[in-house]
Amino acid sequence: MKLSTLLIVLGGLLSATTLKWSQIRDRRTVAEIYRDAKAGKLRSTLYAKIIAPISFILILVGMYLALTWR
Repeated sequence: MKLSTLLIVLGGLLSATTLKWSQIRDRRTVAEIYRDAKAGKLRSTLYAKIIAPISFILILVGMYLALTWR
């Protein structure tokens, strides 16, 4: 397995661990979620606040490596 693929998969799995089943089954539209986020009603745990940027960076680095390595 390539390093880039491994980083992308690891970042995706890490970000998936921050979700709860109730958030996955929620049928709200993007506009409703945006409205709640703008009003400050979205709550996240300390774990999610730490893991979200880490998983985002892992996915970005993995995509960069996938596009630049030969």
